[in-house]
Amino acid sequence: MSPQLYHLTLLGHHYTSAQLSHLRPLLITLAIAFGLALIALWLWMARATSQGKNWARILSTVLFCLATRQLLGNHGVDQVFYAVLTWLTGLPAAWLLWRPASSAFFNSARAARSQPPSEVPGP
Repeated sequence: MSPQLYHLTLLGHHYTSAQLSHLRPLLITLAIAFGLALIALWLWMARATSQGKNWARILSTVLFCLATRQLLGNHGVDQVFYAVLTWLTGLPAAWLLWRPASSAFFNSARAARSQPPSEVPGP
């Protein structure tokens, strides 16, 4: 009798490839939902940074650091490809967010928000 090969251990439970095949629709749905949530989060950060919100610049940098962490570990070729693609997209974005010109933009946006609406200069 051949031993069963376990391909996944989750919360102390071992799953074989046959058991995982039954979970395939759920795993695909979760992967798609997670991917869409990440896209929505990045778009939210882009909108907030365009409005001059400094917290969004910091959170975007933290998200880039998490993308850097994805590069570590033993992954399949497709996971490494997407991790590298995310990292190569995030690196210039993080660099642009912390340039002196960007810091001046965030400082001016903060100053404009601290003034009463009647004193904020128009476009």
